[in-house]
Amino acid sequence: MIRVERLTCAAGKFKLDDITLAVAPGEYFAILGPTGCGKTTLLECICGLRTITDGQIVVDGRDVTGESPERRGFGYVPQDYVLLPFLTVSENILFPLRVQKKLDADAKAHFSALVDILRIGPLLDRKPHHLSGGERQRSALARALVTRPRLLLLDEPYASVDMGLRKKLWAEMKSVHSRFHTTVVHVTHDLDEALALSQRAAVLVNGCLAQVGRMEEILERPATRDVAEFTGMTNIYKGQVAGMDESGKTMTIRWHGWTLRAPLPNGLNLGAEVEFYLRPDRIEPLTSSVKEGARRASVISGRFSSAVVHRGGRTFFFRVPNGTDTGNRNTEALEVSLSTECVFAPEEGESVLLDVPEEAVGIFPRPSTV
Repeated sequence: MIRVERLTCAAGKFKLDDITLAVAPGEYFAILGPTGCGKTTLLECICGLRTITDGQIVVDGRDVTGESPERRGFGYVPQDYVLLPFLTVSENILFPLRVQKKLDADAKAHFSALVDILRIGPLLDRKPHHLSGGERQRSALARALVTRPRLLLLDEPYASVDMGLRKKLWAEMKSVHSRFHTTVVHVTHDLDEALALSQRAAVLVNGCLAQVGRMEEILERPATRDVAEFTGMTNIYKGQVAGMDESGKTMTIRWHGWTLRAPLPNGLNLGAEVEFYLRPDRIEPLTSSVKEGARRASVISGRFSSAVVHRGGRTFFFRVPNGTDTGNRNTEALEVSLSTECVFAPEEGESVLLDVPEEAVGIFPRPSTV
């Protein structure tokens, strides 16, 4: 449906560099990344609000790179919604149809359907300054959808509403997408939002495309250290390939005197340095039997330092000493995530054996962009 090909755009000292991605018809696609990575700039390039310096934007087989925003026919909801203050909600929503002189019976029926699905009937006679953040968001979304755009562009549409309301708005957006099958490109820095709404996502880092895939893939298998850090991963380390099994599917990593079993990516040789991560929710403390734990393939010792409780469970913080350093002077920080049902309450400074299964270890397949 839409292809962005080798797009480059300079915005002051910042630059989007060689961005290539494709969004399928009817797909809900998220653009993710930390603040300042170029998410809004990319959306404005697609919308036609910025002039690109290289590359092209193709929609339904037609190059729209040089077309004005009006000719592209996209729906666009900017961060501040830009509702006209002197018009009512109803007049704001219908304004694009009046400009295009397309306010016929079919358009009015579509308007009524949007009012119903977005639950904004009681707001139609109000002016924007009498609306809450969530009400302004719904009104702006209705205005963007009223022309039946082939592509809907959303720039941080839920950033100004609190979390409780945000989840309700996510549900409404899923209903809108399911009802009208509109292709959506949605900029956000909220991983939960992207996971709840999108079918695929792209992660930008410093103006470059770092990873594209399903949200589950991005969270489970980040392609670079930058992506891993953006998703909240903290267990990131460097080690060395110490061995490979005969099948060529697994290897062992030597990490500060400890040995970890891990999947073997293509192109690695014995002795090669690797950058890897440990998924905190896949690591388990061995509390029942030290002897049983000692026989496992990947067991490390961590000294417990603190823990925090959150809605998803509990996160435990350890310091992992160098396995060959009996003085424990050289340590690395390690996080372990456990559910609230798990009974585990170590004392501060207590040494705990930690089971690190093969599925807990991920290898970065290419170097970080930084």
